[in-house]
Amino acid sequence: MEMQLKTGIQKLDRALGGGIMEGTITAITGPTGIGKSTLSMQFLINGIKQGDRGLYIPMEHTKETAHSTFSSYAWSIQEYEELGTLLFIDYPFHEIEQFVSQSNPLKEIIEKYDINRVVVDSWLPIASSVTSKEERSSLFAKAFDKMREWGTSVFVIAEGDQPIIEEFASSYWHVESFADNWIEMRYNLENNTREMRVVKQRGQKNDLELMEFSIGKTGITI
Repeated sequence: MEMQLKTGIQKLDRALGGGIMEGTITAITGPTGIGKSTLSMQFLINGIKQGDRGLYIPMEHTKETAHSTFSSYAWSIQEYEELGTLLFIDYPFHEIEQFVSQSNPLKEIIEKYDINRVVVDSWLPIASSVTSKEERSSLFAKAFDKMREWGTSVFVIAEGDQPIIEEFASSYWHVESFADNWIEMRYNLENNTREMRVVKQRGQKNDLELMEFSIGKTGITI
């Protein structure tokens, strides 16, 4: 029986039927500033509290930028890093091709440090490394195959436009179509609030309920 991993956000876990299925890939989509990175790091932090180890891969920025981004939260990130339960690995643009290389170097690191949860933040450098739709589709398929080889639960952050009310906040490159699960985040411009919902989850039917959330010192609360 597959295990379900808690995100640490109770109402989101309920919407997920108990949590994220272990070993699956989840696309986190939404417009700039909505809280995609916050949700993803919160997933890692909650895992660490449960005895898991987390890996955060900043692909657009550096480890130092990531530290600065999360410094306002009460998450003890530096302490977890010193304990070896949270790792950061920068992935500069010129090394993107290694992400889908045959050797799969990240898998070696994941196995060495017994990593259970991984965040890829964000998909933009990978998507920008090719120009044609056909090349992009092939690259995405290879990249997702490599991530599945890690044997971990992965959150992939992908930027998207703010949708109109009745549409989904899909990513610019439809990364969610390659993922097992899809959590959509959006602004409610009428109420000046943030919302999220589970659009897709492997093996389950979702009700697509939009859940209002806020962001505070401890992260996201629904």
